[in-house]
Amino acid sequence: MSEDKKTKHAMKILIATIVGAAIVGLCFTGIWIKQSNKKRPKPATPYVSVTKIKTDTWQPFIKATGNLQSYQGTTIKSETNGRITKINFHSGDHVKSGQILVELDNVTQKGKLDYAKAQLKLSELTYQRNQKLVNTQAISKSDFDTARYTYQSNKAEVEQSQSEFDKTIIKAPFDGILGLSDIAVGDYISQSDTIVNIQQLDPMYVDFTIPEKFIRTIKHGLKVTIVPNSYPNKKFDGEVYAYDSNINTDTGTLEVRATVPNHEYLLLPGNFVEVTLYTKDSKQVLTIPQTAVNYSATGDYVYRVINNKAVKTVITLGPQIGQSLIVKTGLSANDTVISAGTNKVHNGSDVHPVTEK
Repeated sequence: MSEDKKTKHAMKILIATIVGAAIVGLCFTGIWIKQSNKKRPKPATPYVSVTKIKTDTWQPFIKATGNLQSYQGTTIKSETNGRITKINFHSGDHVKSGQILVELDNVTQKGKLDYAKAQLKLSELTYQRNQKLVNTQAISKSDFDTARYTYQSNKAEVEQSQSEFDKTIIKAPFDGILGLSDIAVGDYISQSDTIVNIQQLDPMYVDFTIPEKFIRTIKHGLKVTIVPNSYPNKKFDGEVYAYDSNINTDTGTLEVRATVPNHEYLLLPGNFVEVTLYTKDSKQVLTIPQTAVNYSATGDYVYRVINNKAVKTVITLGPQIGQSLIVKTGLSANDTVISAGTNKVHNGSDVHPVTEK
């Protein structure tokens, strides 16, 4: 056999060997793949917690920080100079309007008043007598006019003397609670001296501000709830009493004033309070747990469970109520959503739903 023929024959044998080996290798690979596929288990269907959409009552509101003010308050001072002869109150007393608090030495004023009253009585008798006489022309018209003007002048004298006397008896201008006082019987006081402060504490004013974007919602009579720093676990209810006539251009806010009953006198002027202003009537809304919501740049979504499959559903959220969120759009009252285990699923996943208790 020639050298060329030997070479060609060897090449044929080599090619046949390579092809055979490849065929055998493919056969074994196919067998291994089949066996591997038989051994690989099907992914387990995840268990997830689910909950029904709930219906809650919700009322729109605005939160603010407010400051308490007394309904009325003033500093009581004397309108005249004098020495204190009686003190008819104690610091912290609850007093009624017109109640006598302090009396000053008024002997002089009392004497002037008594004299003015006596002069008035005399001039009144003279005037009444001359009124009869002038009708019969027993006296002249001039004498009658003198008697009439004297009577009127004496009436004015009595009024003036009465006013001076009244200034020596200092009374409460309205119902309220007195503050601390340092005066004592025998003290000489002038018109600039403070006797005591008085505050009317029931009801109380609460002043707060709201952003100008809420101006269209504000009106008289809207309900408010306040929580004072001094009583963090106690709520006081009130209503809007008034609001300012212009916007604060520096802050872009509107000042609002509400009244709050304070029958137990627990609230004091100067207290800071947390204010909740309810802007509309309550209404029924749909809510879901916060844990059910998935947040993304393209929109918030939940997984509804339909026929044991997870269905991705885009939703629009509203305000928070406790541990739940209001759902504005995307869900209905009969829907069931995954509340725990959303990290185990994707759109279309099979699930084993477990209802939350």
